[in-house]
Amino acid sequence: MADSETISARVEHHADAILRAAGSGLRHYSMDGTRRAILSAVMDCYEEAYRAGADRVLASYRAGEVGK
Repeated sequence: MADSETISARVEHHADAILRAAGSGLRHYSMDGTRRAILSAVMDCYEEAYRAGADRVLASYRAGEVGK
């Protein structure tokens, strides 16, 4: 499985988990535009979390915390 397939599967998994928490599920969203909007919103969260993690690692390098 390629990285993009893994990310896609994780995004779908998390979108479904969010919708199930709200009493629904991704399988109920068959209209392409709606489904795409839901997956896009979850992908935005995924990317934001990734950037935040990378920023923390870079900050720790800059502060000299890594390698101690």
